[in-house]
Amino acid sequence: MNRLKHLEKRAALRILLFLYEHGEKKWYEIRDGVKASANTINTALIELGKLKLITERREPPQIRYIRLTEAGRKIAEKISEINDILNEIDLEE
Repeated sequence: MNRLKHLEKRAALRILLFLYEHGEKKWYEIRDGVKASANTINTALIELGKLKLITERREPPQIRYIRLTEAGRKIAEKISEINDILNEIDLEE
C-alpha cells in the first residue's frame, strides 16, 4: 500500500515540518503557524495520526498538544533536507 498518499493531504507536510522545527505545540499554534483552516489542520492531523507520525495529549479544558513520534521525526527530518535542497535551486537560471 502506498502510504505517501496520506502525506499529500493538505498541510500534512507543513505540519510535519512545523513540529520538527518547533517541537510539541498546541493545536491552535499549529493552525496559526501553518496558516491553514481548522478543517484542513484536523484532516491532516487525522491522517498523520493514522500513520503514527504524531501523538496527541489533552489537558483540561480541551487543550490539545501534538508532537512528532520517533517515526514522524525521522520523516520530517528527511522532508526538511528536501526542502533545503529545493530552496538552494536558483529558479532564475
